[in-house]
Amino acid sequence: MKNPKSEKEGSLSLIKPMIISLTSGMAAIFLLFILFALLMSAQSIPFSVVHTLIIAAGAIGGFIAGFIFGKQTRRHGMLLGALCGILLCVNVLIVSVISFGFDIQAYSLIKLVAIIAASAIGGVMGVNK
Repeated sequence: MKNPKSEKEGSLSLIKPMIISLTSGMAAIFLLFILFALLMSAQSIPFSVVHTLIIAAGAIGGFIAGFIFGKQTRRHGMLLGALCGILLCVNVLIVSVISFGFDIQAYSLIKLVAIIAASAIGGVMGVNK
């Protein structure tokens, strides 16, 4: 029989790594946005590339968040990495709604799927590293 107290302590032990990984993922996305903005202002990059750069930044940030979370928890890499990606998506959606208003398109769903998939892969790689 499982001890309810140990289950609660187990889930509480995930909070600190989750906060660290989400902060790292959001920071990576923010820094990539700055890098892409500088690149676009210095070069003549067409506006049609912006969506691709945003998806790439989200996927890289998701991978970093999942990797850090997997490396810290050392268990359930894909599941916890995907959970980290879902929470990262919630943060990205909140920032997007605050910045641009509520405007979800097919592109937004692609971005969210890319973040979750990259986070799950990062979680697996973090556990196995």
